[in-house]
Amino acid sequence: MTPRPVSPISDVVALSKGGQPERVIDRIESSKTTYALRGSDFAKLADAGVPIVERRALARALFRAVPAFFHPRPEKRPDNRDGWLTCKLTGRRGTNCL
Repeated sequence: MTPRPVSPISDVVALSKGGQPERVIDRIESSKTTYALRGSDFAKLADAGVPIVERRALARALFRAVPAFFHPRPEKRPDNRDGWLTCKLTGRRGTNCL
């Protein structure tokens, strides 16, 4: 079993300038790095030109690394008559918040 490479956030920013989001997302998902980013960090990444699809991949990587009891819980709202859940964090309906 080969170890997964560590990928600092500066590498992600540099790769994102290459215009190949699929390559950046693959690097994020294959890295053993957990990016503990705050909201202000995502704003800085946006200012640095990192596309939204890559920032979402970073958020998903963090979401997968954090124990389940820290995840936002979807809530049932009275207007959801079809049984779908709405995430408190994103307002999306379904089973996945991010």
